[in-house]
Amino acid sequence: MGSLDYKYSGEEHYKKLAKLKGFASRSVFKLIELDKKFKILNENDIVLDLGYWPGGWIKYCAKKSKLCIGIDIKEIKEDLLKIKNIMLFKKDIFDENIFKYINNNSKILKFDVVLSDMMANTTGQKDVDSYNSFLLSKRALDFAITMLTHDGFFVCKIFHGEFFDEFLKECRSNFANVKMSKPKSSRENSREVYVICKIKK
Repeated sequence: MGSLDYKYSGEEHYKKLAKLKGFASRSVFKLIELDKKFKILNENDIVLDLGYWPGGWIKYCAKKSKLCIGIDIKEIKEDLLKIKNIMLFKKDIFDENIFKYINNNSKILKFDVVLSDMMANTTGQKDVDSYNSFLLSKRALDFAITMLTHDGFFVCKIFHGEFFDEFLKECRSNFANVKMSKPKSSRENSREVYVICKIKK
């Protein structure tokens, strides 16, 4: 795949670079930066990617980890299934039976890494968008609390807004190590922040 090092030079640069490197979107560079900074992924890891579509994150994880499970409500991306260590499921993360479904169909009980780059459709109303982002992030935290190994990583995107402090408080209640980061590859005017958690209490 070649080097994934990059220098910031705008959104179009990342779009072109993602296409050049064979990734579905520029968002993969956010994960690459977070991984380099926090050492998230290891070769023996089993990874759960929530809202994996369009597939950039899970494709990167597949190159660095043992097995990657992707969950999304959208139609399964068949091209990703050609990668031997990727499993995909079309499922609503809010399904009340989702944890049992994943365990039964993947034969995996615990994950070393739980990732969420999920984002609801934006409305342009900051309070509504912040709340929708909080709901997705809170659900992702439910997955981490239930399915993450004790010393695993939980990485989650959330909008910095009215509900951000509440989400951060819940993370700190459940994890001993909680940090925040905004990758350089994020849009400069974006309110998105990534919360990185480790060591479940």
